[in-house]
Amino acid sequence: IPIYVNNNLKKYESGFILTIDIGGLFGKASGGTITHSYYNGKIILEQYPRLASYSDMILRAGGFIGHTNNIEKILYSVSRCSEISIERPNWDRQNNSASEPEVYAGGFIGWVDNNNDMRYCMSQCDLINIVSYGFPFFTNTQAKLGSLVAYLRNASALGQYAYNKTTNC
Repeated sequence: IPIYVNNNLKKYESGFILTIDIGGLFGKASGGTITHSYYNGKIILEQYPRLASYSDMILRAGGFIGHTNNIEKILYSVSRCSEISIERPNWDRQNNSASEPEVYAGGFIGWVDNNNDMRYCMSQCDLINIVSYGFPFFTNTQAKLGSLVAYLRNASALGQYAYNKTTNC
């Protein structure tokens, strides 16, 4: 099943925050256990208009899950995502307090947050692609890509108990 997201938002006030989490199975998953699950397809996010005004933009895409938080276990699961593509992730910063754009794309999970235990999981993603015509006005754009996970955040650095374990993936 292909997943297409056409973000056709118009120009908004500078205080508008845009966060998009896209995944083959879940956009965002918090808590619980996921076992023996499978996604086969592609994920395409297109950003229109080419420039839109936000104070903050975070795009997280994963062939299986876009963003996880405190998942106890993910077991025996597969992402067979033929393509993850984020096209034109650009916007116009209205003021100096606006943050830099953040784009994360992983073959299995885009962004892992706190206490995730993945075992016997597999990503068979053929293409992870960010198509950009330039991030105008910015000097510190973040784009993180990974065949399994694009970004693994360990909350223990923030003073919280956290573990992230990956076994036989």
